[in-house]
Amino acid sequence: MLVTGCSGDRTAEGALARGALFVAVVSRASGGPPGDPLALEPVEVMARDRSTGLYNFYVLRREQGAPVVERLVEEADGAVTVWTKAGSAPLRREVAPEPRCFSCHRAGAPVLNELTDPWTGWLSVRKPSLAGPPLVGESAAIVAGAAEGGGARPSLASALEVTLRASLGAFAREGLGPALLQGRAAGGWERSLRAMLCETTLQYLSPTETLPVELFADPAAMPGGVLQRPSTTGAPLPPLLPVRSLLDASLEAYLVAQGYITADTVRAVRMLDDERDVFSQARCGLLAPVLAEVPSPSASLGGVVTRRLDALRREGLYGAGARADCAAGLLAGEGAARCAPYADELRARVAAGAAGLTTPEGHAAAVARVRARQEEARVLFPGAAHPLPYFGALAAGSARPSDRSL
Repeated sequence: MLVTGCSGDRTAEGALARGALFVAVVSRASGGPPGDPLALEPVEVMARDRSTGLYNFYVLRREQGAPVVERLVEEADGAVTVWTKAGSAPLRREVAPEPRCFSCHRAGAPVLNELTDPWTGWLSVRKPSLAGPPLVGESAAIVAGAAEGGGARPSLASALEVTLRASLGAFAREGLGPALLQGRAAGGWERSLRAMLCETTLQYLSPTETLPVELFADPAAMPGGVLQRPSTTGAPLPPLLPVRSLLDASLEAYLVAQGYITADTVRAVRMLDDERDVFSQARCGLLAPVLAEVPSPSASLGGVVTRRLDALRREGLYGAGARADCAAGLLAGEGAARCAPYADELRARVAAGAAGLTTPEGHAAAVARVRARQEEARVLFPGAAHPLPYFGALAAGSARPSDRSL
């Protein structure tokens, strides 16, 4: 994987922060020499379009010795246009019958499923080598360069985390966010609201020496690092818990920055279902009525969402204790002055949840929670193409692999 690009900041760090260009070679499922699965052809590229701010995809390959370049563009109506130049033949344009790259790369965004440690599917300080027979050839050279301590470079996974965090934020601020509000990107205004109230894509967290907070609570209900990952207790849990994506959170932050809604109202949205950071019926149930009242970008969004949340609070959907009092203050424009007891309540919940994993019942309930959320992730990506091939196999009816194989 190569990440580079140009920006107003000509330093290498400035270019990487923009995430203007990603180049990847992909391992072969079969057909390559033994121990050398990484194919140097085709080469896959995603690059930010200077005119739209959105990512387009490119596939560089050969057919009968002639170079072939495909350029894939997601149009504002969601259709994917493929431009193909093969050798000296005329440029060809067609509409793809399926989303192809955009099946996994929702809105064209870069994908790193596990954005943070332990990066289950990548070489890292936790997994310095690959299972299976020793690598040879180009694959051995590439893997050696990506492993922790391989020359002057850090591990591929940890380096990608830094780059992806920066580039996804830049993409939301400078590319996708404006394009959605202007109707130039697929989904438009509705997609912006869906990123805030539901989810448009996902990321995943796995247990290490500590547990994901998202097993017990939505960290965004009490932002600022109030909720820390608790120490791992009890038997191991399955890896790859689906959690809220950085892209959706960044699109939400863009709406706040543009003045459509306040950070306090957004926080009250998250508190509406503080046990689930994704797949919340309570939060996502707001999408249709809010969209009906605010069908296009409007400064009235914040007022509409605040009024609906306050009505739900009066109906008891925030409960009757510290959470309800915190929400009342946020919705009344008082800020977080009344939220300290709620913060203590959430910390206690996370601690109790982690402690409960030491019992067979608590561990079984946590495993079931992870599995149920993974099934919901499969539904969000219903086709055979899925950012996690494991879920794509489920969609195709294959048996679930063991956790160890993940």
